[in-house]
Amino acid sequence: MMKESIVLLSFLKQRARQLKKEKSLRSSQALDEAARELGYSNYRNYLNVLESTRKQEKSSMDLLLEKISSENDMSKKIDLAIPFVQSPETSFHEILDILKIFQHSEKDMRAVCEKSNVKNEIKQYLLNDFLTGETEADISGFYENYIAKDISLSELSYQINGDMICVDGQYDLTIKSEFEFEDENYEEKESYFENYLLTGTFEITIDKNKKITVVDQTIGT
Repeated sequence: MMKESIVLLSFLKQRARQLKKEKSLRSSQALDEAARELGYSNYRNYLNVLESTRKQEKSSMDLLLEKISSENDMSKKIDLAIPFVQSPETSFHEILDILKIFQHSEKDMRAVCEKSNVKNEIKQYLLNDFLTGETEADISGFYENYIAKDISLSELSYQINGDMICVDGQYDLTIKSEFEFEDENYEEKESYFENYLLTGTFEITIDKNKKITVVDQTIGT
């Protein structure tokens, strides 16, 4: 089997554990055999290729950061950054490094962030927070027996603080009843199942490991 691209170390070790159990191999033998299945001569050869690949990727990112930083035209600078912040192969830590280049301009930071997946990550996090009931802004205080249905974000502001992105903005949360009536003729059914819109503000941080933390949150009608 010829290798086409480097595989995750965790995947190789998982396969090695399977081989160790299936063939009663020593750990070192299982690692070598798992590496050979993936097209490497042995486990050490795999580690060498992995290290070389990581160095090349780091070098490529360094060159990209240098190219973006040296570009004087801001629109071209943003155009260079967008394909990389949109790529699923770009780690959040690398996205953070790219965003630091734009940190002195709120407008440019917003332009790049809005093209990345950062906004969607925040949106999904806040929606899940409402669904699980873990948010400080509790829906039940306004509408008992209602759950989050959808959320939209607006007026977002992005700032860099060390190795974190600080984001604040507004949200519109659509909520719906979590119950259903079996009696279709129930006279209050229509009003009971009406969707309601709650608005509020939030402030969150996202660290280099993409961990989101709510700093402040309000909710209203």
